[in-house]
Amino acid sequence: MRILAIDPGTTASGVCLYETSTTGRGSVRLAIGKAPNGDVLRWLRAGCAGGDPEASWDHVAIERFVSHGTIGGDSVLTILWTGRFQEAARAGLCHCFLQPTGGKKRVTLVKRLAVLHHLGIKGNAKGKDGLVIDRCCDMFGGPPRRAAQGLSKSPGPLYGVAGHAWQALGIALTVAAYAGPMRDADADSGAAR
Repeated sequence: MRILAIDPGTTASGVCLYETSTTGRGSVRLAIGKAPNGDVLRWLRAGCAGGDPEASWDHVAIERFVSHGTIGGDSVLTILWTGRFQEAARAGLCHCFLQPTGGKKRVTLVKRLAVLHHLGIKGNAKGKDGLVIDRCCDMFGGPPRRAAQGLSKSPGPLYGVAGHAWQALGIALTVAAYAGPMRDADADSGAAR
């Protein structure tokens, strides 16, 4: 299964295309730390990134905004983009190049707390970006981060992952882990089985 995970932002979003594997850990096919939201919308509508059939997916996972008190203008913009992404993904999944594996194509909204729980991070959802990066690296050969990312001469499995793509990778790993039993309600409630 290929999962396109999105960490929405006000003008740009973190994007990660993650492919699961039945023989072990999956692989990152594409990682963009700061993709312009207009580009992400076009990709979602087309069902692939940049018109490349190799960069297509059969599941879209978008981080769902959760309020921790009063919200400001940037939060409202992020919420609007989340809705636009969700709508475009539902339309774009009709045009994907890949056929779904084991069920229909889906769009899932995932609370950040569900990601943190899946990665074994305790506490509330605020200020945990560094811990998400550390746990993602641990799952792919770290620590340290260099072991998982590698260098240009010898790239590791997470080579090229940067910026908000780390958070998108955490979303993808969470959805991949619960793809069979996870329902949208589970992702929305923050439950991790």
